[in-house]
Amino acid sequence: MNLRSMNRGWAGIAVLLGLSAATATAQPNTALDFDGVNDYVQIGDPLSLTGPLTFEAWVLVRSATGPSSILSNRFNTGYLFDIWDNGATVQLRLIFDCCTRGAADFAPYMNTWTHVAATWDGTATDLYINGTRVGGGTYFGPNSPSTTNLTLGLRQFSSYFDGGMDEVRIWSAKLDQVTIQTWMSKVLTNAHPDYASLEANWRFNEGAGESVASEVGSAALEGRLGSTSSADDSDPLWIGSGATPVRTTSMARIKGLYGQ
Repeated sequence: MNLRSMNRGWAGIAVLLGLSAATATAQPNTALDFDGVNDYVQIGDPLSLTGPLTFEAWVLVRSATGPSSILSNRFNTGYLFDIWDNGATVQLRLIFDCCTRGAADFAPYMNTWTHVAATWDGTATDLYINGTRVGGGTYFGPNSPSTTNLTLGLRQFSSYFDGGMDEVRIWSAKLDQVTIQTWMSKVLTNAHPDYASLEANWRFNEGAGESVASEVGSAALEGRLGSTSSADDSDPLWIGSGATPVRTTSMARIKGLYGQ
C-alpha cells in the first residue's frame, strides 16, 4: 500500500469518526469522500439550467481554502455552488458566470454533516443551511448557458472538494423554505410538490464501483468517478453516510434495529 492510499484510508476513517453515534447507527446508506486534491465525479451532461433553479446537498467539509466545489458546470459561463475559506471567513456561495450572486457564513458547520441549499428564481437568490435561510442576494438573470459538463467535487480545472458528500439534488424550480425543510432528510418521491422539476438526484448508494446514477433524468447524468472508467488516483472514496437520515426504511431494518 502506497502513502497516498494510506492517507486516503485514514481520511475515510476520519469522516466516519466525525459522525455522531446516533447517525452512525441509524444511517445505512453510503456517500463519497473527496480528498481536496484531485478527486471528482464527471457527469456526461452540462445540465445547463438558465433559471429558475435549486441546488441541494449533504456535505461534511474538512477544508475550503481551494475552495471546495460541490457542483459546477462553470467555465466563463455557467453556475458554481461551493464553500470558500478566504482567510477571513468561510462562505457558502452561489456563483453565476463571473460573480458571486449570494453568500452566507458557513464557518460554524465545518467538519459536521450539514444540509446546504441554494435557490434562485431569476431575481432573488437564497441560501439555506439545515433548512434555515442564512443569506442571499439579488441577480437579474438569466444565468448564461454552459457547454461544460457538470462535475461534482470540482470546478473545472481547479478547486476540488475536501470532505464527504451525499444526496446531491438539482431542480429547475426555486424551492421554498418549507419544502426544503420538509424534504431535506427524506427520500424523494412524487409526493414532493416540485417533483416534476427534479432534474437530477445522485444518492451515492451504489457503495462501490466507478459510477453513480441519477434517480431521474437521462443516462447522460450517470457520473464517472475520477478521470477514467477504471479505479484511479482521482476516484472519491466510498464511505458510510452521515446525512441525517435520508434513507429508505424497510420492515427488515426496523426489526433489526429493535432486535426482532
